[in-house]
Amino acid sequence: MDLKLQNLIKNAQSGPVLSKFLSVEDQKLIENSGLEVRFSDCYPGEERKRAILFPKKTKAVFDFNISYLKIMAKEELRHSDVLGAIMSLGITREVIGDIIVGEAVYVVVASEIEKYLLENLTQIKHSTVTVEHAEQLEDYGRNPYVDSEVIIPSLRLDVILSKALNLSREKSQNLIGGKQVKINGNIVTDNDRQPNFGDIVSVTKFGRITIQEISRKTKKEKLVLKIGRTK
Repeated sequence: MDLKLQNLIKNAQSGPVLSKFLSVEDQKLIENSGLEVRFSDCYPGEERKRAILFPKKTKAVFDFNISYLKIMAKEELRHSDVLGAIMSLGITREVIGDIIVGEAVYVVVASEIEKYLLENLTQIKHSTVTVEHAEQLEDYGRNPYVDSEVIIPSLRLDVILSKALNLSREKSQNLIGGKQVKINGNIVTDNDRQPNFGDIVSVTKFGRITIQEISRKTKKEKLVLKIGRTK
């Protein structure tokens, strides 16, 4: 458990505390903290959530301080394009929730950065974009992942990334060694790490990959792995 999470739990022992957006793995950790925990519930399937932690037998106001932004562009935007553009403005990942890609793009953010993004997020990739406040998420039912299959000799992390992202094996290993890869929100530095089915692999500037299942083997005994990748 990292220091930020430890401090969050420590501070919540004295009274209600609102977290930043948490990874799936961090959500699991604080559920076992011995405190009462309530998570944000912006839409079905929400991955990155804010949490309110408070001592047992204590009352708390459940205001998660979350805003929704709607982004419109003339060309199709990918999850990684949107995240990269926001972070290039000096915004940290912990105040950005889920990014939902559909006919428009919706971004869940901490309310304290909404005004800044409305005023400063004007371009994503090569497109001029329009950003406005949204009262609700209209495209939350849309699957943010595109399903596909990759043929791999093993379930090593570097092998999966190489095939899923169409990168050389060396480039995949450089991403892992450079601490640019996370599994369920935790940085992974082992090239031979084998993700479990259901894991979410996040790669800086490339988006997320879900590890689904082995659908079959080829005649040469290679594995056909079903994955999902953010659009």
